[in-house]
Amino acid sequence: MLIIGLVMWGTYSLLGGASTNFSTAFSITAHAFLTGLVSSPLFILILYLKPYGTADLENPVAAILPRCCRTILQSGWWRRKSIDLFTFWTLILLAIGSPL
Repeated sequence: MLIIGLVMWGTYSLLGGASTNFSTAFSITAHAFLTGLVSSPLFILILYLKPYGTADLENPVAAILPRCCRTILQSGWWRRKSIDLFTFWTLILLAIGSPL
């Protein structure tokens, strides 16, 4: 998280032209990565409740969604990139928190 905060600080300062300090960039990054407090227990719960070998380790959120949404998540570009909803949530929080 420290390295990502440093990269974000450089991005804010050099590319965005925002006059910010490292502590602000690190705070934004730390806040964005708090989504792990939701995703990790949810992932552990899904692994515990699903029968052995049936949980999708690349996209565990698909296990709790309705069948219609699961078929969308398990096909197309989403499946090939193995990006889940929590990754999008983290990226959105990083974008919203940017001081640009």
